[in-house]
Parts: sequence; C-alpha cells; structure tokens
Amino acid sequence: KKGDPGAVNVGKKGPCFICLPNISIIQRGMRLFALGGLLNFVFLVQPFPILSAHVTLASARHTPQILSQQDVNFLLDATQRSAEFSYTYNSIGAGASIEEHLHFHVFRYRLPIEDIEVEVISESKGLKVGRLGLPWPILTLVFEGEKEKVNASLWSIVDEAQKRNKPFNILSTHNSQGKLKVYFIPRRRETPLSTFAHALGVVEMAGFILTEKTSEFSAVTEDKDI
Repeated sequence: KKGDPGAVNVGKKGPCFICLPNISIIQRGMRLFALGGLLNFVFLVQPFPILSAHVTLASARHTPQILSQQDVNFLLDATQRSAEFSYTYNSIGAGASIEEHLHFHVFRYRLPIEDIEVEVISESKGLKVGRLGLPWPILTLVFEGEKEKVNASLWSIVDEAQKRNKPFNILSTHNSQGKLKVYFIPRRRETPLSTFAHALGVVEMAGFILTEKTSEFSAVTEDKDI
C-alpha cells in the first residue's frame, strides 16, 4: 500500500503492483533471462486468474508497457519454448492494466480466434502472413513460421504502431504444426461504445467475453454491438 515501508515506484494510485519489492515472496515464481541477462523477467502468481494456468510474466525492471525489439524476440522465444501455453500483450490504450510496468499474460487456453480461418496475404520460405477472414469482424493480422522470420515481420509492425502511438494487442501461440502463430490486432478504441464499462484487452478481442457484472453479461447478445 502507499506509504508502506520499503515500497518502490509509488505513483498516484500507490506502489506498482508488479514490482518485486512490492509483492509477497510466495507470489514470485521462476525467472527467465535472455541476451546474457540483459532481459530479466519473472513469473508472478495471478491473484485474479481469468483462464487456465493464468500467470503474469513481468519485467524485473520497472519499465513502461512499451516493447523493444528484444522484448518481441523474448516473447516469441518464450512462446516457442512453451508448447502448451499462449503469451499475450496489451499495449497502452489497448487494455493494459498496468501501463507503467512491462508485462505479459500467460495461460493454457485456446481462444475462439484460433479457430477462425486465415486468409493468406503472402507466403515465403519460413513465413506466412495473413489476416482473419469472415465471419471474424475484427481486423487481425497473422504471422506464422520460423521465429526469426516472424520476429522481423512482427517487430516491423509493432515498431511502426508505437511510433504513431497506435494501440494494439498481441496473441503469441502455435499452429497445428507446432510453429509460431502470432495474432496482431490494431486498436482504435479501448472501451466499447456500450455494454461494457471496462477496457477490452487481447482476451476479449480474441473472442472470450469477460464480464464484471450480471448486467453486462445479460446485455451481451448476438445482434448487439459491443
């Protein structure tokens, strides 16, 4: 809490929720290192899990929710090494719950978006780029293939979006052949026009409707825009 002895990175809303000195030791899990230790992430027990085996993967450093090329490479590498798990990222303005500290969400659950057919835009050795077709209503780009090729293409669009301050979501998972399959969802609006009072992140944009109130659940119908 704000004012607690030893609290670090205290903002207007209190200490950062995922800075290691501010959380219980029992909430901390395994650390992951990359680039000879330059990147240092730690798994955190998720106090409010949404999906199966849901945990948070947070940077050990207090750094904003903005991706570097090394972070994108780390995300893909972690996905590649975790065959049963998916990794997600919500940018600032696209459902990020903690904007001041870089983090990903990790879980073992197949989201509805993964069952939508991909329309191929281009295909080369080691990389296939496509977009989701109908009936999926949300513009979604899909990158599949070898990590190096996916990394280069994904970073190119992430970098451009960040330079333009355009929010986006990422779902990093696997295709049926075990290769990387990454969904990139550009965003225009964080909070829906109606129905929901809270911001929507990658889970909702991938077809999993999360409601906080009974009234929200009751308001969701097939023919109502959200």
